[in-house]
Amino acid sequence: MLTNSPPNPNHKSAGSDYPDLEFHLRNTIGETYELSLPLFVLEKGRFRIDYHELQNLIHSLNQDRPGAALKASEFYGVGLLSLISHKLIRLYRNQVNPNYIKELNDFLVEQYEATGLQDLLMDYLSALPTHNYLNSHTNMSDYLQDQSHSVPNQHILVEELLVHILALNNPAFKNYEVLFKEEFHPALKVPAELLEAIRKWSAEAAGFGSEQKNILELLMEPMLAAPDSVQAQLAYIRSNWSNYLGSHVGDLLRGLDFFEEEHRFRGAGPGETQVPNYSGDLLQGEYYSADSDWMPRVVMIARNSLVWLDQLAKKYQTEIKTLRDIPDEELDLLAQQGFTVLWLIGLWDRSDISKKIKHWCGNPDAESSAYSLKEYQIDA
Repeated sequence: MLTNSPPNPNHKSAGSDYPDLEFHLRNTIGETYELSLPLFVLEKGRFRIDYHELQNLIHSLNQDRPGAALKASEFYGVGLLSLISHKLIRLYRNQVNPNYIKELNDFLVEQYEATGLQDLLMDYLSALPTHNYLNSHTNMSDYLQDQSHSVPNQHILVEELLVHILALNNPAFKNYEVLFKEEFHPALKVPAELLEAIRKWSAEAAGFGSEQKNILELLMEPMLAAPDSVQAQLAYIRSNWSNYLGSHVGDLLRGLDFFEEEHRFRGAGPGETQVPNYSGDLLQGEYYSADSDWMPRVVMIARNSLVWLDQLAKKYQTEIKTLRDIPDEELDLLAQQGFTVLWLIGLWDRSDISKKIKHWCGNPDAESSAYSLKEYQIDA
């Protein structure tokens, strides 16, 4: 049964020393292509994704499976989406219910009995082993009874299994199931049924985030919003989850950049290289305006226009939104202080995308950069 336990700052889920969490790949894939695992891991609070190893794997798979047309950027997105799920689960445990995974484990025990769940997890480890398990050099039964960083290994596997079930139910991952899908247990032959059972169980969970959403419903949002596209799911997260991601927004933007780079049109093929010729252009010499007599006497002060107008509005307790609203006494004060020139930064019309990027990076109150311009017109 779910409880809504208050977060405990000393709980293991709250620290960077929490055990690594991986996205499981099929053992046969690791052995066939001699992978250096893990490819995708949440390690000490950071995403670690071996993109070079990933590219080599996708290249080999495409050679062995003509017509597969797998993309490194897309498989990167598959793993990244799974690590983001772990990130949100960890946030939920830190902020709402630190016992969420333990209670999920108890629910699965009720579903399959203790021995049945252990069989499921042992089959999971056998078919899709983790680096953590392989490095333990113990048998599976002992590994499940053991702990990593004071967290039961069985609870670690239950969380990884939850994220794996989400992946098995994500239509956009279909082309990459060769890498992570194994029907090693009856419970996973119809993964949609298992996910639905967990969703119903999780429906009683306390809400999460500013909109108090159910954690499992939140995790399913990207696949429901864009069921056919990994790239669109990442774009959905960029637009809607930036406040959850923190520093991981960089990983997300990098993932979208990989898509852009891999799908960019690079011309129609080989052809004669055209070398630009700059002769003549470089012979015109340097042209600088002559100094006027007033220039050496300039004492300049720079003001960020938006910031200054906001400061003046607070100082005078009135609306000050344009240059004409600036009180004359403020300009007189600058003159009395010895300044002869006022440089207004951010006067031109700013780019909308600059503001949007800042919002994606978790700063919802930010305005566009003063140095990212749409056009040289005074900003209204």
